[in-house]
This record gives sequence, C-alpha cells and structure tokens, in this order.
Amino acid sequence: ITRMSQAGLDFGLALREAQEAGYAEADPRNDVEGIDASYKLAILATLLIPRVMGRTEDAKRAAAKAQISNIDSALQLYKLDNGNIPTTEQGLKALVERPASGPAAPNWKAGGYLPKVPVDPWGGPYKYTTPSTQGGEFEIISFGADGVPGGEGKNADIVSWDLDRN
Repeated sequence: ITRMSQAGLDFGLALREAQEAGYAEADPRNDVEGIDASYKLAILATLLIPRVMGRTEDAKRAAAKAQISNIDSALQLYKLDNGNIPTTEQGLKALVERPASGPAAPNWKAGGYLPKVPVDPWGGPYKYTTPSTQGGEFEIISFGADGVPGGEGKNADIVSWDLDRN
C-alpha cells in the first residue's frame, strides 16, 4: 500500500481491478480467510508492482506462477485427505466441489480446497492433466497471453513442472 501511494496509485482502483480479475471478493470484508487472503495479496502485489514499471505481461506471468503454486498446494492437501488426486476428468473442479464420479474423495474437506476454479491472468482456463507428460503425478498449464499451446515470450506456456523457465 505504501508503494502504491508513493507511485500515486489509488487503492480503490487497484481493488476494483483485482475484483474484475477475480482476485478479490466483491466485498473485501468477506475476503479475510487466512491463507486465501495471503495468496490474493501476493497475486495482487505481483500485478501492481511491475505495472508501476510498465511490465504488465511480466506481472501476469508472475501471477500465473503464483496461482499454479496455489493450485499445486491445494492438490497436495486433497491427496493428503483422500489418498489420491483428482483425475483429469474430475479436473480442478474437484478442488471446489466434491467429485460426483470417479475415484472417491472420502475425506473431502467441507468448503473445498479452493474458493473457485481459477482462471489464468489472461482469462483462460488452466489445463490440468494427470499424469504429467513429464512423468510427474500431474501438471497444470497456462497457455500464456495467446491462449494456445506453445509459443515464446509472453505467449510461452507456464507449466507446473518448470515454473522457473519463463
């Protein structure tokens, strides 16, 4: 907030942008759930601070990486509770709503593991696949600014198994 005021940014404007992007609740008083709020603050900071320096695409890529890490953590919690991860068919929706089909989730946490199925900073869905094409348990992909597989620079994919790449 101090950096925002020093840079002449209005907090209300920043909050409205975060709400429109889905990173904040319509009524901020509803958005005080510990870790959820801290993730949203981290994402908001990664979007705002580089914007001051004219680096919006860098900020979006950083936000996508933060979201993918958050989804990865939610999947790990799901696995700890239920002994498995959601199938590709169950998708990330299984982190928000108890799966109605596929492998059972006997200890699914009331309220879910994420408040809603996230979309990437460009408004596209994250692709969730299990197993990973790289041999891991799963992978989460954002297709970047262009929304299609592949690409370079701002259009490069952001993948859970290689977050340090771009």
